[in-house]
Amino acid sequence: EISENPVFADEGTTYNDVDQGDLGNCWFLSSVCCLAVSPHKDLLSRVIPSGQGFGPEYTGKFSFRFWQYGVWQEVVVDDRLPTYDGKLIYGKNREKEHEYWVPLVEKAYAKLYGNYNVLDGGRIHTALVDLTGGLGEMVALKEQISDNDLTDLLLRCSKMNSFMGGSIFVKHTGDREVIQVSGLIEGHAYTIVKVKEVNTTKGKFLLLHIRNPHGRGEWQGPWSDKSREWNTLSAADKKETHSTDNNGEFWMSVSDFRKHFDELELCHMKPEGLLQGNMGGITESQWKVIEHRGKWDRTSSGGPPISFMSKQFWSNPQIELHIAPSSQTTLVVFCLYEVTDLLKRAEPDISIGFSVFQMPNGKKVERLTDDNFYEISPRMVQSSGVSWPYRERTLRFALESGDYIIVPYTSRAGQEADFYLRIFAENRGSSPVTTTEIRETPSKPDPKTTSVTATLNKAFDGLAGNVGMIDAADLVEILNAAIETAEGKSVTFIFETCRCLISLATTQSSAGLIDRDGLHSVWKQLATWREAFRVIDKDANRLIDAKELKNLFDIIELSTSPVMVEALMKRYGGKNGKMSEDDFLQGVCKALLLRGKYLELKRNGRIVDIEISEASTLIDCLCDNMPVC
Repeated sequence: EISENPVFADEGTTYNDVDQGDLGNCWFLSSVCCLAVSPHKDLLSRVIPSGQGFGPEYTGKFSFRFWQYGVWQEVVVDDRLPTYDGKLIYGKNREKEHEYWVPLVEKAYAKLYGNYNVLDGGRIHTALVDLTGGLGEMVALKEQISDNDLTDLLLRCSKMNSFMGGSIFVKHTGDREVIQVSGLIEGHAYTIVKVKEVNTTKGKFLLLHIRNPHGRGEWQGPWSDKSREWNTLSAADKKETHSTDNNGEFWMSVSDFRKHFDELELCHMKPEGLLQGNMGGITESQWKVIEHRGKWDRTSSGGPPISFMSKQFWSNPQIELHIAPSSQTTLVVFCLYEVTDLLKRAEPDISIGFSVFQMPNGKKVERLTDDNFYEISPRMVQSSGVSWPYRERTLRFALESGDYIIVPYTSRAGQEADFYLRIFAENRGSSPVTTTEIRETPSKPDPKTTSVTATLNKAFDGLAGNVGMIDAADLVEILNAAIETAEGKSVTFIFETCRCLISLATTQSSAGLIDRDGLHSVWKQLATWREAFRVIDKDANRLIDAKELKNLFDIIELSTSPVMVEALMKRYGGKNGKMSEDDFLQGVCKALLLRGKYLELKRNGRIVDIEISEASTLIDCLCDNMPVC
């Protein structure tokens, strides 16, 4: 109905076939370009099986395969495609409108995650992992890496045939894809087609060949199509690289790429791509791959990171790893994935991470707990650092022989998600390294937790009435009863604190009421932040000052400026410069709500990245004009 003589792929699949339409899925189409430009054609043919087309073999059915957490998943689609006035509106080949492999693979990827809309915004490395089963990596540019280090990284990744792309963040509120004076587009992803070292009259330069998935719109700075830098090249180099076509392709120096792009996104086909330098002289390695699938459960196995110093941390899943004796350290790559559903992306982000504990020689336990931790004294040898708000967290470490416990966690207690963990353990030639099967030991229910849950449910049933919901006044009474059960003492929170706590509930009505699930969500939040308050209240006087508050932010790995801490103390502290537990909880609630709103606006492209020092102005607004906020 769209084309009289359609073809699946006209003279093969090339990266020039890929042009972005009206959907903001530049990240996916840039990733498809990466595979199409690769000399390893088997990678794209694994995603797009051969033997499909519009000839005698045509049945209206097309099949594609995507890697999903250790399994290649087949997705079958028909060839009914979104159009307007008979023209394709999403991915296409603008030069060959009768070619359909691009819109069909795009439709299959949309079906994999639910619909086209959920593809509006994403990460290049996420799509590359889905297309290859490789290892994703993100490298922050600007001041985080030098030109020399970036050059070394690009050359190493090119040699390893790693896939590469570049991302530019949104700098201004409003429309996501805004064309800059430089010709580059904000809120956009680009394919790095190749890196090439050229000889000029001023010496050697490493240039990046970059493509805009729109198939038009190019960089206008040095080494752009009409720049004078091309006059410094030899005739042979110029003939091989230079083009003046407006086809979305351009060349760029490493320094300009670092200056104008925000992230380099990578996908390595083997763990060697993650190594820095020669990492002990290793050039080729055999890797044993271990997989584990598990979940964080709200009621039994969803604890916060260890930085909270909470016994809830030990409720997280625990995975045992054994590295056999060896005279050298062993390279181990950990890849932790949150099993995501893009249809649910409107929900608050779940940030993930993991800690690695080494067990003392000869000591083994069924499970590490708050009760046996100090007796066994395992050593936390590695950590993924600040919790990661993206799907994948990949890091590599050099570990000694021995027994280890890996603890994957979410950034806050009580969050629910499935996870998938891949561990690559490197074997060295004559001294092979083996790892045991990893396993998760289920935790045993805590009788006190069961009793508190019963108290919460009983109090809720007594106050919820026919509507099945409670308000802040009811919450005051319920929390008092639950804390008395949990701690054997009476603690009464003021009405305003309970109203703030309700705002953190995962479910609440437009009237500010919460149901039973909302109550349990509030209880989890309350337990986490009360524990945090106790950790920083060193003198146990139930008051904290600005220094102790800053210490809390450091413990939970949240970068803050002194101005931000001062603003929070100004709004919630007393004249003695200290916060009570009630004040602290109210401040935390307001700060979390503000952060949630910021992330929502950022996801929707309506706000740009700002420095923490600039964020203090936002906090001042919150403090001085609370009703408006």
